[in-house]
Amino acid sequence: MLNHVLIPLDGSRLAEQAIYPIKHLLRPDGQITLLTVIQGEGDYHWAQEYLEPLAARLKLEGFRAQIEIREGDPARLIVERAARLGVDLIAMCTHGRSGLEKLLFGSVTGDVLSLTVCPVLVVPNRVRQQSGQDAPASDPSLGWTGQ
Repeated sequence: MLNHVLIPLDGSRLAEQAIYPIKHLLRPDGQITLLTVIQGEGDYHWAQEYLEPLAARLKLEGFRAQIEIREGDPARLIVERAARLGVDLIAMCTHGRSGLEKLLFGSVTGDVLSLTVCPVLVVPNRVRQQSGQDAPASDPSLGWTGQ
């Protein structure tokens, strides 16, 4: 079983889907670090309000959870934090972009995969969505519903 997992979150319900499988792979008192990368200091308050309830829920389920908020390039920060924290795994959900959309918006998951030596669990996007929309939180096929 895993001891420590880093889960990068971008504020979308889709990104949160990476939490569900980790709860089954992590030892009962394992450590989960929830990381959000912000674009400017003005986003810090939003990120803290977003991450704290998620961490509180994980703690209620018996996990040790901490939050981290960083500013900068998402992929590089994810890789750097994983290395510094000595995590066993990075778990992230892919937005499933392809074609022109991928060219325009890039892929943080793809960049992380190309930069890290840490194992990465990529949770696929099972719901095709328009850019900027959240995946429905009540769809049981997505796994963790934030409850």
